[in-house]
Amino acid sequence: SNELVVHFNEPVVTHTFNSSALVLLANTTSPVHIRIQGSLVKTSAARANTVTLALSETDLLAIKLDSHLGTSVNNTWMIADRGVALDTVGLASEPLQPIQAVEHTESVISARLVGFVFNASAQQLILTFNGLIVASTFQPNVVVVQSDADIRDGGEALALTTSMVQPQNGYVQVIDLSIADQIALGTNPKLATSVSNCYITLSGT
Repeated sequence: SNELVVHFNEPVVTHTFNSSALVLLANTTSPVHIRIQGSLVKTSAARANTVTLALSETDLLAIKLDSHLGTSVNNTWMIADRGVALDTVGLASEPLQPIQAVEHTESVISARLVGFVFNASAQQLILTFNGLIVASTFQPNVVVVQSDADIRDGGEALALTTSMVQPQNGYVQVIDLSIADQIALGTNPKLATSVSNCYITLSGT
């Protein structure tokens, strides 16, 4: 659910919560750490013992890119600066020494392709997903360009072969078409000549 849930031993004033005072650690001695940036408080109550943060794209990417941190309870620890929040009488919270996560929930929903643009002049496919993608894990050869949404009853299809994805992480992945894939597309008059015969599927998904 892309959330970070922080529990306190007494109620805090939620609008005083400063997420940038939180630092995630791989363990109590590891130099691997991520300071939270830009995540927003989701908790609606004015005072609460539990504060839920909606993790920002920046924070999600930082966590997702680090395979040594935040993959399980064992490598998810947190410290906090003094004053991460004020209690109900206005006193700032004390600094938090390393504390281990009590629960870690893996996302069970894979990122899904929600749209794309074929830029014929730049020879690029620009794919948009509903979840964050680490570019180094995305293989362009799973992309199949089709003449119809469903080609089981006929139609043209071309799986990319040697095209390359640009090294940018996020919701949008840009594929630079190789010469071989450009030729294969360009010499098929029934495929990707207009929006009416340009569809994409991802093989194996």
